[in-house]
Order: sequence, then C-alpha cells, then structure tokens
Amino acid sequence: MSVITVPAANVAGTPQTPAAPARLRQVLRRVELWLAFATVVAAASGAPTPVCEALLLGFITWVPGRAVTLHHRSLHGLTMVLATVAASLATSVFVVTCFLWLHLWYPMAIFYAMAAGAMASIAWGALRLEAPPPKPGLATRARAVASSWRSLRLVDLLLLVAIGLYIAGIAGTDVAKVGTWGLVPALPLTYYIGLGIVLASSSWLLCRSYCDEVRLGAHLIALIVMIAATPALVYHDPRFPWLYKHVGVVEYITQHGHLSSGLDIYNNWPGFFALFAWFDQVSAAANPLRYAAWSETFALLVTCLALLVAGRRLSMSKREIWIGLFVFVLASWVDQLYFSPQGLAYVLGMSVLALALTWLKEDGELRWVLALERRITARSWWPGWATRTHTIELDRTPPSVSAVIGVLSIFGVTVFIHQLTPFVVAFQLSVLFVIGRLRPIWVPALAWAMCIGYLIPRLSYVNRTYGLLDSLGQFFSNAQTVAQTQHRPYDLGVRFSAETAHYLTLAVVLLALIGALRRLHARRPIRAVVALALSPILTLFLTNYGGEAEYRVFFFAVPWLALLAGSALVSSGQGSWRAVSVTCGVFALLAALLIPSYFGDDEIYVVPEGEIAAANYFYTHAPDGAALVLAAPDFPSRVNGRYSEYLVLQSEVDPNLFEYPQFSGYRQLGESTMPTLRDFALAFAHGGRNEVYLAFARSEYAAVNAYNLAPPGALAHLQQAVQSSPEWQIFYRNSTTVLYRFTPLGVKSS
Repeated sequence: MSVITVPAANVAGTPQTPAAPARLRQVLRRVELWLAFATVVAAASGAPTPVCEALLLGFITWVPGRAVTLHHRSLHGLTMVLATVAASLATSVFVVTCFLWLHLWYPMAIFYAMAAGAMASIAWGALRLEAPPPKPGLATRARAVASSWRSLRLVDLLLLVAIGLYIAGIAGTDVAKVGTWGLVPALPLTYYIGLGIVLASSSWLLCRSYCDEVRLGAHLIALIVMIAATPALVYHDPRFPWLYKHVGVVEYITQHGHLSSGLDIYNNWPGFFALFAWFDQVSAAANPLRYAAWSETFALLVTCLALLVAGRRLSMSKREIWIGLFVFVLASWVDQLYFSPQGLAYVLGMSVLALALTWLKEDGELRWVLALERRITARSWWPGWATRTHTIELDRTPPSVSAVIGVLSIFGVTVFIHQLTPFVVAFQLSVLFVIGRLRPIWVPALAWAMCIGYLIPRLSYVNRTYGLLDSLGQFFSNAQTVAQTQHRPYDLGVRFSAETAHYLTLAVVLLALIGALRRLHARRPIRAVVALALSPILTLFLTNYGGEAEYRVFFFAVPWLALLAGSALVSSGQGSWRAVSVTCGVFALLAALLIPSYFGDDEIYVVPEGEIAAANYFYTHAPDGAALVLAAPDFPSRVNGRYSEYLVLQSEVDPNLFEYPQFSGYRQLGESTMPTLRDFALAFAHGGRNEVYLAFARSEYAAVNAYNLAPPGALAHLQQAVQSSPEWQIFYRNSTTVLYRFTPLGVKSS
C-alpha cells in the first residue's frame, strides 16, 4: 500500500550502521517467511481456530509491513519495528477495506494474494540485499550487557516472583465478589503483592547508573499484562456492554459482504470492522469475542513502542523516556483501548506522530520562535534561563518523498477507521509544524485535506444523527461530561472510581508541570512535547463527543504528559536510595489511584454470559423488524450481525425506558406505570414495529443502581408488574435475563 523509507540524514543524526549482526537479520528473514507460509498452511488446511488466530495476528502485525521496510537498510532497531508494525496494520486495513468498498469480498482470496505478495517481496529482499557488516563494538557491548545481567540477578528473581504471585492471584480471583467496588476486592492479596514487587524492582532499575533497557522492557511488559490483561483472564467475556455493538458490525460484514452507509456510523467508517470481519473468516472464528478482550494489552504494547521511539526524538534521556513509559501505563484509566475503532486508530495515530518526529524532523527553528525566545531571555524571571547550555545546529536537509508518503499513508488509513482520532493527530502535526519541528508544510495540509475530504460526503448523516454542527465552537459545553449533567449523585462505588480517576489525572498533570519547569530551568528543549500534550484541548472546539470530549482530551494528551513526568522524576543522584524511594513512592501512588479507576466500575462493565446468549436468541428468533426495548441501559444489544433488521426507526441504538420522560425523573415504577408502558409499546408497534420486546437483565439492574436512575426497587417492581400482565409473555429466560414479548389485548396488529 505504501512505501516507507527514511534517509540516513533524518535518523537523529546517528551513524547509519545496522543494529544487529548479519546472521541475526538472515534468521529474521527466514522467520518472516516461515510465519507467512505457516499462516497460509493453517488457513488452507483448517487448523484449529486458536492456532489460526495466533498465526494470523502475527501475520497482519508484521508480514505486510516487513515486505516494505525490508528493502530500506536505513531502517533499524525500534524504529524499524514500529514502522513495520504500523505499516503492516495499515496495509491490512487498507487492502481489505478497498475490496469491501468494491463489493469484491472474498476473504480467502484476499489473504492468499497478500501472503503471496509479501512472501515474494521478502524473498526478493533477502536475495537482493547483501548482508551488512556487524556493528563495531557489538561484542564489547554484548559482554557489558552480560555482565550487567550477572550483577542484577536479584531484579530478575524479583520479576519471576512477581509473575508467579500474579498468576496465583489470577487463579484465586473470585468474580462473585465483584460488586459496588468492582473487581478491586475480588483480586487476592497475592495480586497486589506481585504488582508492588514489579513497581519496586522497576524503580530500582530506573535509578541505577546504567539504564538496562532490556530488563526495563521486561518489567514494562509485565506491568501492562498485570493491568490490561487481568480482565481478559478473570472474566469469561470482554468487559463493556458497548463493545458488543462492534461485534455485531463485524458479523454484519461477515454475513453480507458489503456495507450499508445509511445503516449506522460504523458503516461509514468501516476500516476496523472490515479488518476483523476478514480476520474472522480467514481464521474460521465464530466471532471476535475470543480475542477481543486482549485488544487493550496489544494496544498498550504498541503505543508504548511508539512513545519510546518518539521520546528519543524529543531530546530526552533514556531514563526519562522509560520513567515516562511506566507513568503512561499507570495513568491510562480512560478505557478507550478496548476492541474498538478508537483503539486501532489510536495505535496508528501514535505511530504516525512517532515516525513523523523521526523522519520529518526539523532540526532548525522558525524565526518567530527564536524572536520569542530572545524576548523571554531579555526579561528572564526564571533562574538560569538566560544561560544557554546548548546550541541547535540548523539542518535543512529535506525529508525524502518516500518517508512523507509513508507517514501520510498510515495517517490516511486512520481517516476511515475513526471519526475523531485523525483530526486530533492532524492538530498535533499542525502544531509541530507551527513551532518548527516538522516539515514540509504540505504534510499537515494533506492530513487536514484527507480528514475533511472524507467527512464532507458523510457530514449530512453525522450532523443529522449526532448534531455535529451544533457543537462546533461550543468549547465550554463540549467540555462538560455526562456525569456533570446529572442532578443526582451516582452510587458510592461509581463516585469513588470517578474521584480516583480525577486525582490520577491531576497527579499526572502536576508531574508533567514539574517536569516542564525542570526542563526550562535546565534550558532543555520543551516546545515539541508541550505542544503535543496541549494540542488535544483544541478538539473541545469541535464536538462534545457524546459527553466524553473531556476524557478524550486526556486520552490523547497522556502519553506526552507522561514523558514530561519522566523529566520530573529523573534524579541526578542515580543509585541512591532516596531516588529509588521517590520513584517507587510515585509509582505506588499512581497504581493506588489507577486500580479503583480502572477496575472499580466492573459491576456495570462486566457482561454476564447469559445476557449475550439472550441477545443472540432475540436476533435469531424474533421476526424481522421487531423492536427490542431495554428496561434500562447496559444490555449487550446489537451483538449479532442481524442487528440491522431490528434497528428502531429514530435511533441507531436500542432504546431504554430511562431515555424517555414517561419513565425518567427518579420516579417509582410498578403497576401504576403499566398503562404508560402499554402506550409506549403501542407507539413502537404502530410506528412500523409489529412486535415489541422488553428486556430485563442483571446488567440493567446494576446500571440503575450505579447511576441512581430510579428509587431502590423501582425496576424490580416494574418487572413484577410486567410478569403479571397478560399482555406481556415470556419470550426467553435464563439465569440473568428475561425477554418479554408484547401481545396487546383488543388491538389488531398492523
């Protein structure tokens, strides 16, 4: 899809020598070929689904991108890995979405063509490219690393102990204890001890005189698994009721092989859904539920890789970057990296920024920036400001055309994956250009052109459905969250989770501010990272995003805030117990705030298996055109590909009673509500839905209690009244869900 390269002069000014011995690169090429070949064999021979899923995941995250990056010897190290992963994901999304748009939906043929092309490119590259010579001094550094491993055996032992305690903790987790405080009390003490050991040993590593990146990487991966992978390990199905509507769209594409732009917004931004519909058909997976719960872990890993590459281009030391990575993981409470278009677009967007900082970096400074600096220097109020401790040499070497095309190609794929992320990334690219850290100008210009060009044909639909134009420029109203518009307090557990998230946000912002001030005092570059951290605020001028715009601002800003926090925590007295104590204390504080904010709402986030079965039963057995009405929010509707046959006429989502004034207002429900409910159901029936169904489920009761939507017992009284009514018949029942069918007496069906 895209050609990605980078000129030698654009890679941080370092000598362009390979980072690995020739033999290792030859082995890597063989592994890449065997991965592609094994995936083809597994898909063609009908291997077990888990095997196909694992191989295909490795394929789409490496092989297509490696077929491009292999041919550019200037790419090496972590930049090569990031470019390969980002290009591979973007290429896979682009190819399958184009075939879907062209109504040529033949998943296996698409896969065989992609595999054949990638294998041919990799094989040709292996034959054409001569093996590069080993990097000088590699053996010396290898001996130094080996010596370091021997001298830090205690850290390795601590990590193994922590992993063992974590495994024991997961095995001993009692999900029956998930209630008001979420998963927090259900996790045993061994889980928290294992997490504490990882934080302590990471702090020790971060404060030593030698920055051991291999061990730090192992600790970071362990931390990500302990946080993001825990829900996938302890729950039978993925968290978040709203995730299941994404499953329905994937199955819709699988069943129909085409899109319907008038159906919902997801069919207008189909990249994510096309990729996983293709993934499911090639791997013979029944639906994405088997692997969807692991998307947060995968997204965090790739985002940390992108942040690591970006940090090296922002004049930060290794220690600052690694501290920032740990802070980023410990501050990621927003829960937006789940199985969603947002998660995939976020990973690609962060990769675009990291690669743009690497390949399109402007080492000079604009005149207005220099003039502003001279003015501030002349009126210095900060100690040491007037003393310039470093000089910036101008580098006017133009970026290669292929590097620009590569960055814009990956960015272009995000445009048809998600509605918001490309605009935020375009903002950030524009700000980098304005402050003189990126060029040429047509990089942000083309990014904006792609965003706006894709939106214009869909603007009427988006505005009609979501009122986009009404929120343009409404900064203060867009900054309000859904919780701020509520007049009644939420449940204590929900409020505690929200408060810890607020304090965690405040702690990260304060750390970032301290880091920025320390960099100012030391006369170190600060403009780029501050600009990246502040530019997401501009999105509040665009949309309220369903009352979540404020959360998204922090979501897009937190990687760069975390890097600044790394500057706050890095200590000049490396190896001292004081430095270790401060770092470990800050990590412990962040973890103590993260755990309740990340796991504290699981009572309403966890979806019982019985509710998924009930939803599938409805979409399988209810007649086409029926209306599914929810007694309360958070039922996993639209989980089946046939959801398009049951959409209500005035909305993209199934209605719940508390959205309507007849049932909201914190009123007692029960027998007296039945006439109102009857009129409500008749309105749906006469509006074109000949049959109306009403769902009562465990997650709905949890939502009513958590969000304080009605007095205690109100929903139970309503269900009892429905149960006693001759006009409502049980359509389906299991241990967690009851579906009632409306059969009005004395009314002839239309």
